[in-house]
Amino acid sequence: MPKSDRTYPFYDAPEALTDWVTPISFEEVQEKYKEFFHLEKRDDGVVLCRLHTQGGPLKFSLRWHHAQPLFYRDIGQDRTNEVLIFTGTGDEFTMSSDVGDFKGFDVYRNSFDHFWLDAFELIEGFLYNLNMPVITAFNGPALVHSEWALMADYVIASDNTTFQDAHFENNYVAGDGNSLVFAERMGVGRGYALALMAEKFTAEEALKHGLVNDVVPRDKLLDRAYEVADWLMSRPRAVRRNQHLVIQRHWRDVMHRHLGHHLGAEHTSLYVDYKPMADAWALDTDPNGVRAS
Repeated sequence: MPKSDRTYPFYDAPEALTDWVTPISFEEVQEKYKEFFHLEKRDDGVVLCRLHTQGGPLKFSLRWHHAQPLFYRDIGQDRTNEVLIFTGTGDEFTMSSDVGDFKGFDVYRNSFDHFWLDAFELIEGFLYNLNMPVITAFNGPALVHSEWALMADYVIASDNTTFQDAHFENNYVAGDGNSLVFAERMGVGRGYALALMAEKFTAEEALKHGLVNDVVPRDKLLDRAYEVADWLMSRPRAVRRNQHLVIQRHWRDVMHRHLGHHLGAEHTSLYVDYKPMADAWALDTDPNGVRAS
């Protein structure tokens, strides 16, 4: 691919009274978020973001939940990043959780910062801070927090991918955006029923009902992702970026209308019935964050 000559700032004005405030560099972003994202950048500005936990498949945690929206801000501020590809590590996208990260969590004292604000910013940051085309390449089961990745401009799934919204199964409301994206892409009746029954479904079923745009063999996944990225890069820069904004405008409208109520229902039930959820997760804490005897 041709090397981009675009830098940031884009121009200099020697007689200006102030200097540019510049974003942190790509290398600084790599270092800052290395516990959660392995980043590779081509010369033309196409960035691969591989989710991981200690070099293996990503395990959902409060720390990842907090880091993700911060990552959106930093990677999105660098205007030399032209296309962003999200994928996972190994044969899983997000299949399990770091249960130990939740032990000792005080739902009443900490929930506003760690559940409520981060949950909003996980969605809104994806929609408002990534001003470049986004591709998701699901490399395997996406059973925990797939909603943000499903709002990408183009969504590819490997043939071993499965999806699920397991909130209701784990004794709290499916209100963090996952069921909302299912319902929007697959139809209200089907999407909410999948969340209600916590049903797993395959990549082919997801393709049939519009949740994903493409299904490919696992060993062809990144080839297809880069093929799509190359197509996007072949279009004029302003055209591809504004096309991204057109697509994201729909998701912004959906989330503006519904996400607040959904999260409110989820969190209200969490405060009232914390113990059943904690039992489902096998957490050894009571609702006040005190270790159970």
